[in-house]
Amino acid sequence: MHSGRDFAMLCAQQDTTWFLAAHVAAFSYFAGVIAAVAYDNLTPAVAKILVGAPRLLRPRFAALCAHYAFEARFCRPGEGHDKGGVERRGGHIRRQHLVPVPRGESLSAISTDLQARLDAQHARNATRTDAWTRERGALRPLAEPFDGRQVRMVQLRHHATQAVAGGVYSVPSRWCGHMVDVFVGVDTVTFAKGDETIRHPRVPFGGRSIDYRHLLLPLSRKPQALRQVVHELVTQFSSPWPELWDALSTRYSPDLIEAARRLAPWLERADREGLARVKQPIIDAMDRGTLVPFLQRSKRTEALAHVPASLSEYAVETPDLSRYDVLLERVSA
Repeated sequence: MHSGRDFAMLCAQQDTTWFLAAHVAAFSYFAGVIAAVAYDNLTPAVAKILVGAPRLLRPRFAALCAHYAFEARFCRPGEGHDKGGVERRGGHIRRQHLVPVPRGESLSAISTDLQARLDAQHARNATRTDAWTRERGALRPLAEPFDGRQVRMVQLRHHATQAVAGGVYSVPSRWCGHMVDVFVGVDTVTFAKGDETIRHPRVPFGGRSIDYRHLLLPLSRKPQALRQVVHELVTQFSSPWPELWDALSTRYSPDLIEAARRLAPWLERADREGLARVKQPIIDAMDRGTLVPFLQRSKRTEALAHVPASLSEYAVETPDLSRYDVLLERVSA
């Protein structure tokens, strides 16, 4: 409040993750930590107002305060004038810089442009500039950036997708049924199982982020499901998959399910060998006109049972179904 230096950041959602990320961005912008910050009794920060006005903080917000070692001061419930200067400056930014609603390629780009205008406005006031020079020297040293991602543990379902924070994300099919850690950030959603991690860009509510490399084996066994997503799949995998699907759909037109059945063995092979190694065989197959690969399935090697020495002289005959035919002839006679 001494220098009137403003920081503004546009957030995609009003949730705890964005609330904490805005703190991290603000302290990084100021290159230091403010000793005390005034808040309303907002839900991302306060879990409960106790008797006598102490606050029970949300665990993640309490961890942020401890990480940066600053004091969180809360206004009295229903007393908005406790921080009238903050409300006034917030209204000023909204009216002067967000009316009409700005446009840009992304929220990050709009925020960068908004902050540049705020900085230019502050620089034109020599009194505030001098005050900022004094105030900046009073900031506490900046700690390492706080990881404000939400962490949870979930058990994955059996169709290689998981709903997180209103979006749907794919996971490797071999993870189905296992417990994994999920890290929800402002722009990424990360799944971790042991040393393996899968990262998706965070999608808006109702959105989907599907990496079809995770679904190769399930889709190879479900031609009907494969037919429904095949255009997205071949586009994501790029050449020569679109050409292969065009050739199969042309050959088996109008039966696209049959074309999906012919595509399925290629997906199974890609799951086993990798997309990069299957690329050239697909090109060679299309040149020869043999669009369906021959899959050599590995046979299971049955473990030999240990036969005691006392039974080694006995021979067990191989079952013969023709003996049942002879038995049936005797019964019928």
